[in-house]
Amino acid sequence: MKAILLSIAVLAQIFCTNNAFAGIQDSTTSKYRYRLGIDILKPLATFLRANDGVSKGSYRIKFEFLTAYQITKAFSANLDLGYGKGVEYALKRAQRYESEGIYIKPGIEYNILSEEEMNTSNVSFSLGYRLGLCSFKENNQFLFHSNFWNSDYIEENNWKSYAIWHEIIAPARIILFRTEKQAFSMGITPRLRIKPQKSEHTQLFIPGYGGNDPFNIAINFDFAIQF
Repeated sequence: MKAILLSIAVLAQIFCTNNAFAGIQDSTTSKYRYRLGIDILKPLATFLRANDGVSKGSYRIKFEFLTAYQITKAFSANLDLGYGKGVEYALKRAQRYESEGIYIKPGIEYNILSEEEMNTSNVSFSLGYRLGLCSFKENNQFLFHSNFWNSDYIEENNWKSYAIWHEIIAPARIILFRTEKQAFSMGITPRLRIKPQKSEHTQLFIPGYGGNDPFNIAINFDFAIQF
């Protein structure tokens, strides 16, 4: 939790020093300083998985918002915020596992195009890094049946868990159309997620990361407004 609060404080300081960059950016400043977006792939995946899992009673809910502050034309400071919840049954519905939590991913991106390409192109290609920080709750239930008493009872375990991971990303974005003060863009971002160690209790997934594996590959598909 301290790591999450520290990351928020650092990024808040970056965003609040807007005027401090004004004197050094001049011609190297991007026309659009801020970008706000949403990953539209996660709600779509949530809908498809919900339909597929109706008979099994399992589902996942995932949302992720993407923010960025343009420090210079090539560099941006980023903060992704998300929420995830998953429920899954096993052992013929005798076991029910639930994981739910929020996460943040502070990081940075570097546009690999040349300055001339950045000035004339509506497309950007970047390399970046995110530090994933997640706080989530886990609930594990087992349903037992007693033939002697002819009744059911539930054994339940609850945990509060935390997870930290690293992401190496390669975003590609294109501006669809622009106005005098705003631009609207679409982007696709392949992600390689690396988690130093497995979470102790997790059986389903970690919000923002995925399964409890050391490596995880994912893709974001986002729609954003720049201004």
